[in-house]
Amino acid sequence: MGKLKSVSLIVLLAMSLLLLSCQAKPKGSVLDVEVKDFDGKTFNLMEVKGELILVNFWAVWCSPCKQEIPELIKLQSEYKNKGLTVVGISLDVGDAKKVKEFAEKEYMNYLVYIGDNRTVQRYGGLPGIPASFLVDRQGDIKKRYFGSLNKEIVEKDLNTLLPK
Repeated sequence: MGKLKSVSLIVLLAMSLLLLSCQAKPKGSVLDVEVKDFDGKTFNLMEVKGELILVNFWAVWCSPCKQEIPELIKLQSEYKNKGLTVVGISLDVGDAKKVKEFAEKEYMNYLVYIGDNRTVQRYGGLPGIPASFLVDRQGDIKKRYFGSLNKEIVEKDLNTLLPK
């Protein structure tokens, strides 16, 4: 019985730490993070242009991620001239070729990079994917969206946050 209590306590402690890491507020600009392009070149998200940047974490194996790609494509098309830039960060580390082929097949019209654990930690950890963050030019998170993206909700937020 003593071993069971010890194991239960360790599991509870580990789960608590994981939950806290997912809720940690990152220090500094969340855009100050390096990602890789399909050729393995390093790119800093601080270089992304736009009044607001919708950063979307996803993976090619993630069904909900695939389902929201058409919404992201529409948001990029409809709001790019109004100050929004959509950036997809694939968490398919080490498989740039597969991500590139997928992005081309899906006609992803927004920036697509490959991130890693450091990228995820810059955003305070993720409870899962897909996960998206609406970030201003100063690198402050204005809105968080966990799970499949709802275009109508994002549009309401954009209409509030984008310059008129």
